[in-house]
Amino acid sequence: MTMNVGLALIFSMLGGYITARYAEGSPLAHAFMLAIVVLLLHAGSALSMKGKQPVYYLFVLIIIPPLAVLAGGMLRLHQLGVLHW
Repeated sequence: MTMNVGLALIFSMLGGYITARYAEGSPLAHAFMLAIVVLLLHAGSALSMKGKQPVYYLFVLIIIPPLAVLAGGMLRLHQLGVLHW
């Protein structure tokens, strides 16, 4: 389960970064749209696995990937010099 959450985190962040990288107009808006799609897909998957996996694990799989997508988009904005931290 830990490996699944870790890989979801890494690949979701990579997906957000790539989406923001190739977005024409607003990189963060495109990453946000991808995060919504990821949230809906993971929520549907969690509903289908209800009763087969622990609830906390399903909750983590719903929350972590969309946040990682947004983090990847924000990382791209940081590289462009738009975001400073």
